[in-house]
Amino acid sequence: MGFLSKVLGRARSARPAVAIAQVPTSRRGFRRLHIEQMEERRLMTASPITIGAVYFDPGTGFDETANTFRISYIGGAAGTELKTLVINTDKDGNGQLDPAETFFDTASGGLGVYGFHPFAQIDNGSGIVINSISVADGGTLLTLDLS
Repeated sequence: MGFLSKVLGRARSARPAVAIAQVPTSRRGFRRLHIEQMEERRLMTASPITIGAVYFDPGTGFDETANTFRISYIGGAAGTELKTLVINTDKDGNGQLDPAETFFDTASGGLGVYGFHPFAQIDNGSGIVINSISVADGGTLLTLDLS
């Protein structure tokens, strides 16, 4: 029997051309849909890492003082190290500088309106050493390799 025949309760002929296995009356018709509960999701790490960053712009209007990032992290299993840090200011992730996106002004003649400052590490006694810096003047990506 076809779908419409089931719904309308009519058979095309009194006797089917091919023998069909009989289905018990209790199993005929439509099946009820139900929602099956999934297994519980659990965090599988004992010590998650929490990273925090603060960006400070003195906002004098002439860039006499460099803008600063203060970055810290806590947590992780014993021996966890922060080896690479990437700061990407491309808000929509399209790979190009759009209006209202922050960029790094590290050289003269760039996109900045006032002055510029090359990237420099300020030693605050943390013992973190920057092995290499990757940043392009006017770019939105800063990558630090740390030890």
